[in-house]
Amino acid sequence: MAQLLYPKYMQGFQSSRALETTSTIMAGAVFGNMKSSIVAILNLIYTYYFTLPVLATMLIIFIYLIVSKNKNALPLQHCIVFGIAIIYALVITVMAPYKILRYAMPVYPFFIILPILLLAAIKHKKIQYVFMVLLCISFSLNIFNENKMDYVYKNKLAEYKFTQDEALPVFIVGVGAHTLLVPYLADSQTYIFIDSMNDLNAQNVDNEFYVVCMKSAFDDAKKVIDRNFYIITSVFDAGYNGESNFYCFSGMQIQRIE
Repeated sequence: MAQLLYPKYMQGFQSSRALETTSTIMAGAVFGNMKSSIVAILNLIYTYYFTLPVLATMLIIFIYLIVSKNKNALPLQHCIVFGIAIIYALVITVMAPYKILRYAMPVYPFFIILPILLLAAIKHKKIQYVFMVLLCISFSLNIFNENKMDYVYKNKLAEYKFTQDEALPVFIVGVGAHTLLVPYLADSQTYIFIDSMNDLNAQNVDNEFYVVCMKSAFDDAKKVIDRNFYIITSVFDAGYNGESNFYCFSGMQIQRIE
């Protein structure tokens, strides 16, 4: 078993992400990376977890605990777990080549320990219940901010021309295009996912349809269309939140020659 797993582990250490991580850690600007990582993790925790309403509620609880003479002692083991979660989030962000949400996300559930500790320190049960309700309301407000979804944009669907013509099927070419486009597809439209344009010939295509792929591969996709049987009636571009061409899509509307 070890003989089978070892090569896979080595492949992981030699992957592009592993090499990016190594270069991040070993880079000359170590202190600059540390500073940007601290800023990034604080920003991520504030944006996705301890938002302003939550922080305001916890501050009120903290002030109450300072003023109040009757309070419970905080359990040491819970404080340690919360501290470990914060340290993990910071370390993984320092190592990460990109300071984004996905790397620190696994320990986010442990952050709930902090407001629970504050609530547990309140000895008066009725006041504890009041603050508990306030915290639930504060955390619930995070649900309504749809723009916090990483790499998902609320009004993106309107930019894609092919989703407005739901009667025509759409061929989506390439694995990268699959994952980036799925959140914006129309429920009532037919989508056929293919690995390459060569697979298009193996499909029983309609008289009229769309082909969508990454912008970087669009010129090659056009060359594969058999002009003896099909004509391209229109082409279109759709950017991906103004980012690089890697996140941009191009498409064409194709019609069979009668």
